[in-house]
Amino acid sequence: LDLLGDMLDKAETQKAEADKAEMTSRFEYEKLKQSLTGQIAFDNKQLDGARKGLATQQEVKATAEGDLQGTQKELAADIKYDSETHDECEEKAEEWNTSMHERAQEIEALDTATKIIKEKPGGAE
Repeated sequence: LDLLGDMLDKAETQKAEADKAEMTSRFEYEKLKQSLTGQIAFDNKQLDGARKGLATQQEVKATAEGDLQGTQKELAADIKYDSETHDECEEKAEEWNTSMHERAQEIEALDTATKIIKEKPGGAE
């Protein structure tokens, strides 16, 4: 009978220790679960913020790309206008030089005619 009592005491002690270990494990599990749940919630909030930021930046990028395309078209038009204006300017400068050369020849011819008229007897003085 003492043996059964000792076995019962030993079994009760082992059960109490097992219950205590189980409660400690359960407490640690719940603590870990709560910590991880909190971390997941925090990470999800950060992820949502990052996604919103990404969406905003994508909109900004799309707007900037649209602006860039418009600016590139304007630049191409300005370069074309500059080239046309340059060509026109060169053409006008060439016309001016030709005109000035013709005028110089006309003046030379008038000077020569004036000399001839002055040298002839009875010419105008």
